Amino acid sequence: MSRASNSLSLICSVAAFAMCLCTPAFANDQLGGYRLFLSSEQRAQLDRKRDGVEEVVVPVVVEAPKPKPKIEPKPKPKPELPSVSLQGYVVRGDGENTVWLNNRPVEEGQRAARDVRVLSIDESSGDAEVNLANEKTIRIKPGEKFEPKAEQVIDPVN
Repeated sequence: MSRASNSLSLICSVAAFAMCLCTPAFANDQLGGYRLFLSSEQRAQLDRKRDGVEEVVVPVVVEAPKPKPKIEPKPKPKPELPSVSLQGYVVRGDGENTVWLNNRPVEEGQRAARDVRVLSIDESSGDAEVNLANEKTIRIKPGEKFEPKAEQVIDPVN
């Protein structure tokens, strides 16, 4: 065998021997010194029982399960109402009435935007009943504008 091989063999042997020596000490710490009872009071009670002096009573502590915290659903924030203005209307003979809502032609029952729906159109006055974000329904006349911050319909003429 070569000299390097002998040195490596010797180092491995010493390392294995050192590991064997360290393992019981480590296990001893992990298991509380190989003791069945962890507290000195419990060991003393066992010694007295063995000597016939007293009966061993080991208290058992049982913790009640902690109640789970109640998670209440967060209230959904109110959707912001959109601004709506009615520019005009057309009454057609075939019954399909159209209003210009926010500068877009919208027929009765259709959506003008994601959260604006025209519910009905009054043929005589051109008033439109509009639902906003499924939260509020307003009646608006041609030329009027609904301001969501004030939550009111504003007539620019008056």
